[in-house]
Amino acid sequence: MKLTAEDRMDIIELTATFDNAMDSEDVEKYLSTFVEDGELAGFWGSTKGKENLRIEFPQLLDSFARGRRHLLTNHEVKGEGDTATMYSYLTVFNRDESTMAGSGTFNDELVKVNGKWLFKKRIMNADPNVMKLIEAMNQ
Repeated sequence: MKLTAEDRMDIIELTATFDNAMDSEDVEKYLSTFVEDGELAGFWGSTKGKENLRIEFPQLLDSFARGRRHLLTNHEVKGEGDTATMYSYLTVFNRDESTMAGSGTFNDELVKVNGKWLFKKRIMNADPNVMKLIEAMNQ
């Protein structure tokens, strides 16, 4: 069965929940967006499973998220039944300077569990501008 408009909106709202959790540093809200064996991957590495995601959350914030606002746009949602994929743009802003901190994309795999859409896997692909900032931060 093709995804409904409600499915698509629920999936897009899930990304807002994820971003709001990052921006508010709310680990419980962050974990609520993943299935039990969910995975998050990016320039900082890859973490799988809710307990590991919980443990790695402070390091994830420190890697590039703390003090910033995350905005996802250009959502392309595809799927059928209880599985979906989504491609979206990520733009990150510095809160204290109102300047852009970086950008990238997300490639997501999602599943619907007990009527709720959750991330099975999120892969963040940083644009070159982010990698230059990360290198500068590590010097």
